[in-house]
Amino acid sequence: MEHLAKTGVALALMLGATLPAQGAKMSFECPESIDETTPAKRAEIQKLLPVGNAMDDPGRLNSSIDALRRLGLSRTLIIDHLIGAYCPTVARDNSLSDADRTAKVRRFASRLTVLVYDVEEASEIILNVPLKPSMVDEVTARARKAGLSVEDWLSRMVASALQQP
Repeated sequence: MEHLAKTGVALALMLGATLPAQGAKMSFECPESIDETTPAKRAEIQKLLPVGNAMDDPGRLNSSIDALRRLGLSRTLIIDHLIGAYCPTVARDNSLSDADRTAKVRRFASRLTVLVYDVEEASEIILNVPLKPSMVDEVTARARKAGLSVEDWLSRMVASALQQP
């Protein structure tokens, strides 16, 4: 779990580079990959990466993760390379705003982190769900009334909806 936390911080820092500074007019840019491998190894890695939208083909994405593991890449480098392969696909999507592109790459990075790190290493999976401000106010009020944190209250509501303990 400690490795997951370190990678999450690394991803947050890396993906933060895709956000323009507040008030600045910058275009979306994919983060540059930090890789200290030889050109031959980089070429070998490139062959293992999914082409196009990696989320459209989960089987290919999982195969790429497995192949990169067998190549001996660390989990952090696997994530780094897969984000590097995915990001240009998002950058070319002219139907998205820069904020939408950034959000899409962040969602991919979040899902990818869960895939790369073995499920048994994570005791819980965190889902990011956008809510309207009025809903957040209501959730906060209900959680407070129940004497729970927002996270605990939401977890209980989802479990109850799914009828699981």
